[in-house]
Amino acid sequence: MRCPTEALSTIRCNQILDAAEHLIESQGIVSFKFSQLAKEVGCSTGTLYKFFERKEDVLVCLFLRNATSNHLSIFLAKYPDLTAQEKVLLPILFTFETIKRSKTFFTLRSVSTNAMVWQLASLKRLNASKNVSMFFGNGLPMG
Repeated sequence: MRCPTEALSTIRCNQILDAAEHLIESQGIVSFKFSQLAKEVGCSTGTLYKFFERKEDVLVCLFLRNATSNHLSIFLAKYPDLTAQEKVLLPILFTFETIKRSKTFFTLRSVSTNAMVWQLASLKRLNASKNVSMFFGNGLPMG
């Protein structure tokens, strides 16, 4: 149960995350059940557990996927002459753009500030998130 590195596993993992996002959009984050996910994806529960141990792992991964898919580093590389003030505002603008593109991101962002979600997530998912938290300046609540 680690983040996939092979192409097919990465595709399957993203299919699972996409299905979870759909369930959250249709049922809400509280009503969304981990057990429904395999049925939604059309895979066995064994396949599901290969990637995620529990619901909180899915929530953490969805948050991290959305939080790190904004291409901020590419934007900064493309526009190196931005002023310090402009650079400070970019994460805020990118967050608004992500919220606009993803219905569930705002909910996931709100849930991600709940330390209990991070405490319930598996140790492997927490370790994977530490690399991301270094990028964000240790802003993630690690319990």
